[in-house]
Amino acid sequence: MAITENVPVPTSYRRLHEKKLMNIPVRLLFVWGIAVIFTGYTSIILYYAGARNMMFYLVPAIIFGGMAFAIAKDVHTLDKSKLHLILIYRMLRKKQVVKKYVEPLDDLKKVFPIESVEDSGLIRFTDSHSGAIIMLDPPRIPEDDLTRHSIRMRNVINSLYGQFTFQFITTSIQDSSNPLSHAAIEAMKAKDNSQQVNNHLNSIYVESLQQSNVIHWRFILLLTIPHTKTIEEAEKFKQAFLSGLSKELGRAEVFCRLVEDRNEVIRIMRDCIC
Repeated sequence: MAITENVPVPTSYRRLHEKKLMNIPVRLLFVWGIAVIFTGYTSIILYYAGARNMMFYLVPAIIFGGMAFAIAKDVHTLDKSKLHLILIYRMLRKKQVVKKYVEPLDDLKKVFPIESVEDSGLIRFTDSHSGAIIMLDPPRIPEDDLTRHSIRMRNVINSLYGQFTFQFITTSIQDSSNPLSHAAIEAMKAKDNSQQVNNHLNSIYVESLQQSNVIHWRFILLLTIPHTKTIEEAEKFKQAFLSGLSKELGRAEVFCRLVEDRNEVIRIMRDCIC
């Protein structure tokens, strides 16, 4: 189906799409014609410049021919190329505005005293305090290493300073999907499987059904920054404090990640109250 079918576009533009010459769309011939004109014009310039080697004429022909083929090898490619060129042109002129999806805050404001969440992920509370969310990924500690890990975490706590406050939040999500059983079923559908292979896949399928649901745990640290007059001042406090905190957590083999996306911060906080 033509892209102009049932679309209210200008008559001249629609005629250009529909018109054909020797069963070839006119717009494709137009692009190829421009490539031929540029090739001929370049060849004439090279001729009067004294070029006598055939390679001097083949190179521009290959270049312009390759460009024309890449842009207009068929109608679909030409339409895509046109849209890409328009997008690049509008981006260079800074007229291309792409609106990002913004998570709403109405439901969170009923639970948390939130004023706003900045694009950097910084949370502004109604009492002029600020906050940041840090995702923690603690290691699995063997029993014989619990004492040493406790000392490391005590060093992390002793390194904290200032009027910062912390709140540790743990969430769990039960995952009832069973990718192993699904993979076994898909593998058994193959026609060239032997009976021995199918028996083995069936045993995997039966064993996968006995597995319990997987629980995904998330460990969250909500950092509250002291009272600041401006957002810029709160950002400086956050960066200065987190550099030392991440260093100490790294010594304790606890991976941490500062959430610096507004929508992700809101989704994490929404998961905490669900």
